[in-house]
Formats: sequence, C-alpha cells, structure tokens
Amino acid sequence: MDEVLTGSSIENSTGNVSRPRYDLNPEELKELEAELVGSIEEQGVHDGVVAVWIAPFHRFADIPRVYESQYFPEVEELSDQETENSLYLLMVDMRDGVKRPVHSTIISRQNVSREGLAIDQDEVGGDTTGFYVIDDLIRTGNFTADEFRDYYESRGFDLSKCISVETNFRIGDKTQKYQGARIAELSYMAVMKMFFDTQPEIGHAAVFASVNRLSALSFRMVGLKSEPLMGRDDFVTSEAERGLVYHPVCIPYDGSNHPVFEKMSVPLPEIVYQD
Repeated sequence: MDEVLTGSSIENSTGNVSRPRYDLNPEELKELEAELVGSIEEQGVHDGVVAVWIAPFHRFADIPRVYESQYFPEVEELSDQETENSLYLLMVDMRDGVKRPVHSTIISRQNVSREGLAIDQDEVGGDTTGFYVIDDLIRTGNFTADEFRDYYESRGFDLSKCISVETNFRIGDKTQKYQGARIAELSYMAVMKMFFDTQPEIGHAAVFASVNRLSALSFRMVGLKSEPLMGRDDFVTSEAERGLVYHPVCIPYDGSNHPVFEKMSVPLPEIVYQD
C-alpha cells in the first residue's frame, strides 16, 4: 500500500511486491523511475523534493538497490533476512528539469517502521546484530556480536529501538539545494525525523552509521553529537578496501541530541510504499 503524508492528509493506493533485483538494465531502470515519478504525481506532488520510503520487497525498492550496488557491490550478497530488515529512502526531485530520484539512504533495524510501514523480524542473536553496517565490522574481525550487544546494553541502550544507516549516496548529477539544504542533508534529516518520531523516551536508542568527513562536518554544523562506535576509533571498515575513509559512529538519542532531532523537521512531503 502507498501512503502520501503531507501534514494530516493520507492517500492510499495499491503497491506491488517482487523479489529483489540488482540487475535491471538501463532501459528497465529508466522505465521504473518514470513509473515512480508518475505515481508521485498521481498522489498530488508535482514540485519540490519528496521523501519516498519503500519497503524491501516493493518493486520500487529495485531503484535504490541498483544504484547502491554500483557504489557497494557487496550488497548483492545480502541474505533474505538482511534484505527484509532494510528500509529504503529515496529523495525524488520533482522540480522542472529534474523529475527523478537524486539521493538514497538505506537503513536497517530489528523492527523498522515508518507511518504504518512495518518490517518485522524475529529476535536477532548469535553472530549477527540485525544492523548490516555493524555485522560487516564483525565479519572483518573488529569485534563480536556479543561484545557489541554487551557494550551498548550495559549503557542502557535498547537495540530493538536503534537503527543503522547502511548506505547513503547520490544518484546521478548533483542537483541544486532545496530550502537552503543539500539533498544529502535533507535525506539525513528525513532519517533522523523518522527515528525521532518513533522514540517514546530519551536515553535508550541510537543511530549507528559509518560516516565520511563531509557527513561528520554536517553533523557538527547542526549541533548533532556523535561518538566513535564502542568508544574506539581503530575499526577498519569495508570502505577502506576501496581507499575511502569512513568512521563508524554512534549518534545517541540523549539529552544533548534530543533538541537537534526535534528541530530536524523539514516540511517535505513523504510517500510510503508498503509491500
């Protein structure tokens, strides 16, 4: 089911379910993107930038999947469980002369939700955490899943309330700022707003992410506090294999970050495509 959220209004239509594909050819991808833009217009959004949330088995999720695999080829090896645990965000620029997806952010969580879009998963345990960015660090020998859980649970975090930002990337040529912000910043704001909206109390949740220098600078500019994952700065990420410098961080939803999350409310329309 698809939902448009603009203030208090919600419009519904029927969604489509498919098996994940990373191998769409350019023509298939272009057709799917055109269908997405048409669907957005049918639901009353004809200009500006819209945040589109997509469940993992909706066929529109193949759009960010194809682009993600170009940046991160290893995502094609995700298990069905890891795919099911994901939620896809597309920033679609509906301004004249653009009319296409321009940015994507993919998150995971043990129970992902966005305004009625729920992706449930059995309790995570053993050698995995349910967060791909964390499990990738585990696979490369940085620490164990038990060490990760023990570290954060001993500090009062409920990992079922946490999310991780798995990938965050531009699609196509860079577009102009919107409402004074870069599209990448708007994407992060949409994620943080979703996270803030689902948190019942302060002090028990966090956002995990692997960030580059530009993202870290953006966090500081808006006053968002992040800290090295598990209090360490020596972890080796998979991005290092491609010569990229990324640092795993934890962004706690605590007293100092709460006001920042609260003000990250960008007046963008949101559309939810459910399985």
